[in-house]
Amino acid sequence: MVKKLLKFLSYSLFFIFALILFTPKNSIYYFAEENLKKFDLVISNESLEDDFTTLKVKNLEISAKSIDAGVVEELDLTLLVVYNKLLFTNVELSSLVESYLPSKIENLEIFYTLFNPLFVEAKSNGAFGDARVLFNLQTQELSIYLYPSKKMFSSYRNSLKYFKKSETGEYVYAKTF
Repeated sequence: MVKKLLKFLSYSLFFIFALILFTPKNSIYYFAEENLKKFDLVISNESLEDDFTTLKVKNLEISAKSIDAGVVEELDLTLLVVYNKLLFTNVELSSLVESYLPSKIENLEIFYTLFNPLFVEAKSNGAFGDARVLFNLQTQELSIYLYPSKKMFSSYRNSLKYFKKSETGEYVYAKTF
């Protein structure tokens, strides 16, 4: 009985490892890029580098409805069976955003796990401060928890009026789609 259980577990682990290793990450990236075109989001001038568990995409130029929206220095796409992650580093948004918030984002991490299947989570930090985002897939509710920086308080006070300050000192924004 124990031998059968160990054999089953070893075959299962081998299958999961092979699935992670041979996942066509380039094809998934191009599929996502093609689907973003339906929303008039175009990614150009990128270079792809396939690694063992991640796909590194460098120098992404993003435009929305033919307007330059921003530049991303590097995107790491990690596709594991139970944990998937997008990590954007050194994001520079368009100067159009400057009137609402700082345009420099140091890193943005978006992740999804099968252990919490109803939520997509994100963490970010930049000139605006630190932010944590939760999106409930079932209720379509977006919650943003912001710990603003001094620059955000001094130069972008009008943007903070959309947030409610909680007892813990964080600023919370909630919206249902």
